[in-house]
Amino acid sequence: MLIRFCEAVLLAAFFSTVAYGFGRLIGVVAASMIKQSGNLDTLQVTIARRSGLEREFSGRVGERRRIMAGLDREIKELVRKRVQLEQMAAEALETPDRIMRQIGQEVRGMQLYLALVLNKYVSSVGGGKSSIDPAWASAQEVAVWAGGMGEARGELERRYPESQGFKITSLVDVSRESSGPEIEVVL
Repeated sequence: MLIRFCEAVLLAAFFSTVAYGFGRLIGVVAASMIKQSGNLDTLQVTIARRSGLEREFSGRVGERRRIMAGLDREIKELVRKRVQLEQMAAEALETPDRIMRQIGQEVRGMQLYLALVLNKYVSSVGGGKSSIDPAWASAQEVAVWAGGMGEARGELERRYPESQGFKITSLVDVSRESSGPEIEVVL
């Protein structure tokens, strides 16, 4: 009985080896037929090339995302600064202090003149599309240090030319207040 058992085991091992070999042979033959009929060599080259391109593309996408994140941070910082500057400008406009523009410097022999200047191109309504500060719609004070009334007027006209819409509405000699100021009113 032991002999029959051994024969059965050997016979089963033989048949399983033959079956494995036969299956392997069918697999190799089928693979070679697929390679020959489907032009698989060019397909393998194409797949290898495309996988390389896909890796490069993924790398570029990652790099672009890092760049975009950096630019997004910069934009947020610039927006924050702009809001801060706009708030500062609004606060400066709301202060009760007067803004005084000055031409020249206080030097010995110079006299102080105060002028009122406005710009006729700036609409007081605010509907105009002027590139000039809207504050110029009303008269702005300008302090001028000059040797005389004519020189003061010349400096004002040079700095605020009539060709750009500026108009000097008055010019007062402040340095002669004790004897009564010399006033030149232009309308």
